[in-house]
This record gives sequence, structure tokens and C-alpha cells, in this order.
Amino acid sequence: MRNEDTDEEVTCPICGVVDDMCAHIVASIDRTFSETHAGEFYERETEFRALVEEAFLPHLQKGVKMDWGGGILNELWSEAVANYSAEYEEVALDGFCFYQLVDELFTEAGAIEPAGPIIDDGPPGMSSAVSLYYSEDPKQIVDDAYSRLVEMLKRQ
Repeated sequence: MRNEDTDEEVTCPICGVVDDMCAHIVASIDRTFSETHAGEFYERETEFRALVEEAFLPHLQKGVKMDWGGGILNELWSEAVANYSAEYEEVALDGFCFYQLVDELFTEAGAIEPAGPIIDDGPPGMSSAVSLYYSEDPKQIVDDAYSRLVEMLKRQ
């Protein structure tokens, strides 16, 4: 992976390793294809998704208009409303909005992001924009982010 502006390889800001698999990686998120590739969050992403889905579903089923306190959570809600089908009774979370929410949560929890736009060069047509998050204690960042999400969803 490299910084698109400087063309330099991205290194962990804590240990200097040129890899997204060092012990400090909180998450390596492919923004182009909306998927997580590495880090503590990779193991726990389904917990975050399930938490949001469980909070949204009862309101979607009732057709209730919700205000989740503004910001990206409201955008995620709007996309869920637009994509909801009572026939299937499941929540479809928009990948772009979901990862914007994750970005907000990690930033508030103190994760470190390398400067500049990060690109993962792949074969033609497979390059990706990537968000990387690091910490001395990745588990703590993910735990804090999860706790913040619980609080955001409880407000309703």
C-alpha cells in the first residue's frame, strides 16, 4: 500500500513495519469494495453490523420515522429505509455509510490514521482506496468504538 500523493509505502506509525498485518493494526478497510481485510476489527465487524441491524429492524418493521441524532448514523438509517423490504425483514446496511460510521467511531476512540489517500495497487481494475487505523492497543480501540456505538443507538 502506498500514499497516493507521495508514492511512499505506508508504514505503521508505531513500529514502522511496511505491512497492514502488524500487531498495531486496528483495521484495514477497502473503501472501493466495502470490505475489511485485516486487524482487530476484521474479527469483530459482524458484531458492529449486528448491533446496528438489531437497533434498526424494529423501527423499520413498524415504519417509524427515526432521528438518530444527525450525522452519518442518520444517513445509514436513510439508506436502510430505502433498501428495506418487509417481505424479507432484514436490514441492508449501505457499505459506504457503514464504513463512514466506523471511521468516525475509530477516530473518536483515538485510532491513528496515516496521512494522505492510501491506495492498494492491484491488477488493472482492482486498485482500491484504503483506510488504515493503528493503535498501541487495537482491541481497546475496537472495544471503545463498540461502546460508543451502543451509546449512539441507545439514545433512541
